[in-house]
Amino acid sequence: MHAMSFKNLLPGLLLLSFLSACVSSKVYRAEELQRNQCEAREKVLVQEVLSRRGESADLVKQVADINRSLGNQDVEIRNLKQELTLRTQSMGESSSKLLTEKPNWRNC
Repeated sequence: MHAMSFKNLLPGLLLLSFLSACVSSKVYRAEELQRNQCEAREKVLVQEVLSRRGESADLVKQVADINRSLGNQDVEIRNLKQELTLRTQSMGESSSKLLTEKPNWRNC
């Protein structure tokens, strides 16, 4: 009797599993549409990532150019400070020389 009832249930179970495994065309189309939308968003995101990489590369180049310019300005400032120091010393020496010579001017 057990064997008989199992034979009767088997076609029903197979039919039930077959029906539950099938996807309706409406569900399939909805999932396909969603997949297409996801792929379209992915393409947009990939393009944005590539664009940001390009922008990052440009910014890195700009920073390098700015650093180079700052380095050149630092060298120029250092040279100008040295020149100013030399000129100030020279002016100090000239004014000291003039002060020592000033009494001689009064004699003229």
